[in-house]
Amino acid sequence: MVMVKLMIRYYINTAIRSFKALTKNWQALFYLIVYFLLLYIASASVGRIAIIGGIIYALAVSACAGSWLYLVENMINGNTVSIEDFKYSFKPYFVRVINVNFYLWLVLMVYDLVIAKILGTLPYGGIINSIVYVCIWVLLNPLPELIYQTYHSEIQLFGDSFQFIKENFPEWMIPNVIFGALLYYLSSGNLTFIFNFNAISILKLALSLILFMFVMIYRGILFRFLNESSRRSRLFKLQMMKWMK
Repeated sequence: MVMVKLMIRYYINTAIRSFKALTKNWQALFYLIVYFLLLYIASASVGRIAIIGGIIYALAVSACAGSWLYLVENMINGNTVSIEDFKYSFKPYFVRVINVNFYLWLVLMVYDLVIAKILGTLPYGGIINSIVYVCIWVLLNPLPELIYQTYHSEIQLFGDSFQFIKENFPEWMIPNVIFGALLYYLSSGNLTFIFNFNAISILKLALSLILFMFVMIYRGILFRFLNESSRRSRLFKLQMMKWMK
């Protein structure tokens, strides 16, 4: 019970720190819009080109994802991101994101083409497949933070992700499930905002961008705290935080 109360205190403290970082870097919200525009242009340009088009679009997604992770890293380190940071951001994690995405795509492709089809022939196979996808989402949930906060090889990050979830399942997943549900509600059906001038849709999209940025900062701070401590040392740190207030 003591650990629960202290973790709640840390959740609140992390939320405050995340909000401060967000307001300090509010201009980074425009970079998210730039990513959407870049990906929309990439999709429109190469969407009809079979295999090559898919590869080009995957590279564009990896570039934008790596760029955003670099900016988030700067934000959780207390820095104010600038246009120069944005210009440089596409380089540091581009290769790591590509490799992680490739390994993930390869595993999911094999699963979809082989295992999922076999399960589909069994009673309750659809339910089993859904459970498997949920487990994958849970076990690989910390991958973004592992990419920019650790230095292991890309293939090793998958094992690191499993280990992290094993050691920090409730502490990590409780806030992420809540944030994930909110993001899904706000962003669902609003990714075509460029040509959608419905006021409610635009408002929901704006809120989803703000929440997404907040969540990525929050995850980065929370991951660093959990990854650099055991439950015993964490309890001590949280108690010290309580005494200092």
